[in-house]
Amino acid sequence: MASVTGECQQEIELARTAKARMQQLLDQPGAQVVDSGKRDRYGRPLVSVRLASGKTAGEVLIKEGFAVRWTPEYEADWCG
Repeated sequence: MASVTGECQQEIELARTAKARMQQLLDQPGAQVVDSGKRDRYGRPLVSVRLASGKTAGEVLIKEGFAVRWTPEYEADWCG
């Protein structure tokens, strides 16, 4: 996984914790990376991680406060 960067120390620490949590979810038995067949504007594949429970890793990370649902008008402020 990529290195962790941020605008402030609080954001960097949160990113490190979220990255570790994502790795835990990926390591769970039955976790599957599902490719949507689409790519973002940078050419990266758009995928989701489906857990054995039927939830996605994104749903879990949002519920635990490590992520937010993205919208076009969203502006992140993890330092505030």
